[in-house]
Amino acid sequence: MKKLFLIAITLIMCVGMSACTPVGNILSKFENSSDKYITPDKQADNLTLQIFECFLDKDSEELKSLFSKNIQDSYEHDTEIQEAFNYIDGNIISYDKPDGEIQGESRRGEKGVTELIFGGKIRNIETDKGKVYSISFTSYAINKDDENNVGVLSIGVIDSELQKKSDSVSDYK
Repeated sequence: MKKLFLIAITLIMCVGMSACTPVGNILSKFENSSDKYITPDKQADNLTLQIFECFLDKDSEELKSLFSKNIQDSYEHDTEIQEAFNYIDGNIISYDKPDGEIQGESRRGEKGVTELIFGGKIRNIETDKGKVYSISFTSYAINKDDENNVGVLSIGVIDSELQKKSDSVSDYK
């Protein structure tokens, strides 16, 4: 009985000492750190919001800067970006919360994650002219094969009314 009591007390002391001090120090260091970990889903949400703010402000320079280096270097984007801004007929008056997410699976190699793709969408973007749109994008968050691919790869603006018509046509095939 005495032996069991000593084992129990020893276990309680070990757990108590290892759980309180080191973990407490680690947590306070983490909370006071400026390098807080941001989950991939949160990173995707942030990028979705950045892209949408570019559309709200019609900020083509900022939007261009979000594209991957390979996309930026491949051709001039000014005309296409202006066409995307102008495609939205009217001033945006409401929209759903921007929603970013990891798309597909990340690829892992000997050195950890080698490829990670984000995507995002803003739905129900309503304008003062009664039009409704969605904006979606795809982006590499990690691409160890070619770091110049990291960044936005594509952005699409979709007229919700045209999308509904397209969906109803494809339903009858």
